[in-house]
Amino acid sequence: MKKFFVRSILIVIVVSAFALTSQALAATAPPKWMNSHFVVGKGIVFNFSYDASHLRSPNIHGATITIHGNSYPLACVVVTEKTTISCTLRGGLTEFAGDSGSIHLLGYWYSVIIPNKSEKIAPLNTPSPTPLPSPTMPPLL
Repeated sequence: MKKFFVRSILIVIVVSAFALTSQALAATAPPKWMNSHFVVGKGIVFNFSYDASHLRSPNIHGATITIHGNSYPLACVVVTEKTTISCTLRGGLTEFAGDSGSIHLLGYWYSVIIPNKSEKIAPLNTPSPTPLPSPTMPPLL
């Protein structure tokens, strides 16, 4: 019985290791930052254009924004027929309006400006995303 249990656990671990894949590794091209704005009752929204047709889930996990060295989670979802990723910073954090932040999304870093409650910010020249060379890379500010 003990051998059966140990073998079962080993099989589950091996199958799990090969069955799970990262969405960042499956990405065909990096997302492109479109704009950011404040939505009353929702928070600050950052929009990215992206061909997400290959993603299995409309929810994207692990996205964060770093502002003044503090990381905050982003709730990201694929919208508009899998061509746009919308990431929401809940709670707004409008006290950081006008400050710069770094978004980590699907293995790429984006430098953004935190909008205030009355403005919509779009990039002047679309910044090219910076790929992560290692998981310990500090945020780019």
